[in-house]
Amino acid sequence: MAESVVRPSAPRLSRAAVLGGLGAITTTALLAPGAHAAVDVPPGTFVVDQAEVLSSAQESELTQDITQLQSKAGQNLYVVYVDKFDSTPQATIDSVVQQRGLGNSDSVLAIAVETRNYGFDTGMSSTMQSDIRSAYILPALRKAAAGGDWEAPAVAAVQGLDDAANGTLDGRGRSGETYQPDGTLPQAAEQD
Repeated sequence: MAESVVRPSAPRLSRAAVLGGLGAITTTALLAPGAHAAVDVPPGTFVVDQAEVLSSAQESELTQDITQLQSKAGQNLYVVYVDKFDSTPQATIDSVVQQRGLGNSDSVLAIAVETRNYGFDTGMSSTMQSDIRSAYILPALRKAAAGGDWEAPAVAAVQGLDDAANGTLDGRGRSGETYQPDGTLPQAAEQD
């Protein structure tokens, strides 16, 4: 299956969102300027599942993973699941950024499950953002699109952000296959 071209949107904040696509995961076309995504992220909420793809246990586990990411690595992640984006992935991310007043230690992962679109934006360098996207999030999105495990891309984002914050991000997602929030943090893989 051929991969679609990855085209980041123009920077809207201090960094550009990376929009990814391959086969079943594609980017959306830009709509009229000024259109905004209708996603409400209440204070203290890190996971918004408007698409209803997570069980309450999965949502709770993911929230716990994000809370541990905050306490151990100083990074925040907001995850939004919708059926489809009202406009663009970036508009949804911008909506979350504006509502929550996000900064450099904050990231947003927005996933449209019906249309298989997503956006990821982080306050980290564009290289780290790209590494997290390509080595962690995209492989998990491929599996989610094929098998319906929509928690996996968010858990992968947590793992990638954790690895980036503690210096073990290797650009290949090989620091640890499974993120264990109650255990020790995974170590970086040996370079080939």
